[in-house]
Amino acid sequence: MAMGMRASKSVDMSEDLSQAIAPYATALHDALLHSHCSSCFRNIPTQPPYAMSCMTCGYVRYCCSDCCISDCEVHSSSGECCFFANHLREASPSYLTEETSNIRAALRLLYSLEMRDLVSFDSVSSPNRIGGLSASGIGQVMEEGGEIAEMIMEGSLLMLSARKLRMQTTLGFSNGLTIEKVALWAVMTDSVEVQISEGRALGIAVYGPRFSWFNHSCCPNASYRFVLASRNEDCTSDKPESCVVPICKGAAPDVWHAWQSEEDDSAHAQCRYGPQVVVRCTKSINKGDEVFITYIDLLQTREARLSDLWSKYKFICSCERCTAVPKPYGDLILSCDARNLNTSDDAVTDPAIKDLDNILQQAISECSFLDDPKACCDVIESMLSENLMSNLQQEEQSPRKYILHPLHHISISSFMGAGHF
Repeated sequence: MAMGMRASKSVDMSEDLSQAIAPYATALHDALLHSHCSSCFRNIPTQPPYAMSCMTCGYVRYCCSDCCISDCEVHSSSGECCFFANHLREASPSYLTEETSNIRAALRLLYSLEMRDLVSFDSVSSPNRIGGLSASGIGQVMEEGGEIAEMIMEGSLLMLSARKLRMQTTLGFSNGLTIEKVALWAVMTDSVEVQISEGRALGIAVYGPRFSWFNHSCCPNASYRFVLASRNEDCTSDKPESCVVPICKGAAPDVWHAWQSEEDDSAHAQCRYGPQVVVRCTKSINKGDEVFITYIDLLQTREARLSDLWSKYKFICSCERCTAVPKPYGDLILSCDARNLNTSDDAVTDPAIKDLDNILQQAISECSFLDDPKACCDVIESMLSENLMSNLQQEEQSPRKYILHPLHHISISSFMGAGHF
């Protein structure tokens, strides 16, 4: 079952493709539980009105009464409060020091899906998806064993223990997987780190099909950013129109049910103040083209990217960049044996480097005025690759290793936004 998102109309670079999408579930990182609001992720005020805390567990805090009222039901009914108050102190020593945001987000996710009628014996036919979210690969992970399988096993037991007070039964599959294991794996594969303006990750968030169905590419044509929810959410008339629609090949009825629930604004009542995500195109996109984002750090070699994607998401990338022959300039330079950003001043002021810099900047400037930016990027790619290969051949005749010049990162960044990756 292949899922994806395509453009419903042609869009120019830097246009927003989606509205601000509210999350299914969120969880602050453990270190920020006492300094940030567990509902909206804002800083807790140090002056009146002071923070409000959960009266039962004392772990979660809120910046105002609105956030407390909107989140307390999810915190309590999901089992997160019980997890904090009772089961966390009974966990193994490793869980007392390790990050628990995945477990807490999985508890909240299950509650959110249950409230949307997206998790039941009738609506879940296999562990490959849960509430429209991808959970593929969990069977292989559990069969292989290892650290991740152990984390899923122990985490799911903690989740089950926290949830059992309000459940009469739990959903299981014929292969021994439980709904808690599948939800925890879905959080591990579908969640994203929430970064606002502080330059660090505040926590994690899981979004529904309107965001989770975007596929990965190492040469993406879109990116995403996070915004804090507005307090007057009821004003929906000025919301921009979404420019993407789903691609669903062989989608099961429960997957369509998840999409229809996602389209219903009232479905986000349980996480109304959580950090929202907006998808924006980084290149011009034609109507009908698939829209891609990236799941990983793009400034890695092809081998490192493939390893990263397989270990985290259990798929092999076959995007334009990963299958290019010969390798594009960026991958050539990233594959160099010696990569050192602390280059000496002599290397920076070398006449050849200055000439290359001037030519590169001129080509990039022309790119913004031409109707065919890809053709301009092809010229830049050819120029850089030829220069690099020439330098590498010269280095083979000398003992000094090739050094990654800061200019290379400038060119890599320009390719990411203008034509290649």
